[in-house]
Amino acid sequence: MKLLLVVGALWPFVLAVGLLAALAAGVDVSDRMAYGALYASGLGIPAVGAALYGVLPSGWSEDRRVAVAGLLALPLFAAEVFLALVLLAVGLHSLGFAPA
Repeated sequence: MKLLLVVGALWPFVLAVGLLAALAAGVDVSDRMAYGALYASGLGIPAVGAALYGVLPSGWSEDRRVAVAGLLALPLFAAEVFLALVLLAVGLHSLGFAPA
C-alpha cells in the first residue's frame, strides 16, 4: 500500500521530468502534449486515494473511509501537481526556454 502512495505521489513529478527530458532532447512539445501530460497527472489520484483508504481506521464504515480518502486525496494531489508545475517552470527556465 505504501508503494501505491509513493507511485501516486511521484506521478506528476515523473511527467514533469519527462517533459523536461523531451524538451532537452529537442522534441517539439506542443500545447496538446503539455495539456495531455497535465491531464495524465490526474491518473495518480486513485492511487493516492486507495493508499489513504488503507491508512484510515478500520473501525469506520466503508462509506466514511471512501469519502474521507477521496476528500483528502484531492487537495493533496492538487498540491503535488502545483509543485510539479513549479519544477517544470524552473526546469524550463534553466534550459533557456523563456515565457512568451
